[in-house]
Amino acid sequence: MVDQPNDGAPEWHALIAALGDLSDLSKGDVELLVMLAEEASEIIKCAMKCIRAGYEFRPYDGPVSNRDKLEQELSDLYAVVHILQDKGHLGRITVSANDIARRLRYTRHQGYEV
Repeated sequence: MVDQPNDGAPEWHALIAALGDLSDLSKGDVELLVMLAEEASEIIKCAMKCIRAGYEFRPYDGPVSNRDKLEQELSDLYAVVHILQDKGHLGRITVSANDIARRLRYTRHQGYEV
């Protein structure tokens, strides 16, 4: 048996059970999607902290900057994506020059020619 972290575990189990009843997904599949959504929300929080205080701001003068925290949360998201890929739920994700150009088309301050 694998030890489970106790960071809100009862709430997670209830959410997974409730969401699993809505579709044909297994509880394991729902758990992975919950993890994906949670990591995405952490990235949003980090991005907002960078906007508010800057990349190099270190809360409480600690060793971890907003940039460090953003990089860690992106790494956590990538880890969940890799798990989803390993389980066959996602294929290979590629980003083309066209994809980048499409994202930059309506920006004003990026300095890229598209």
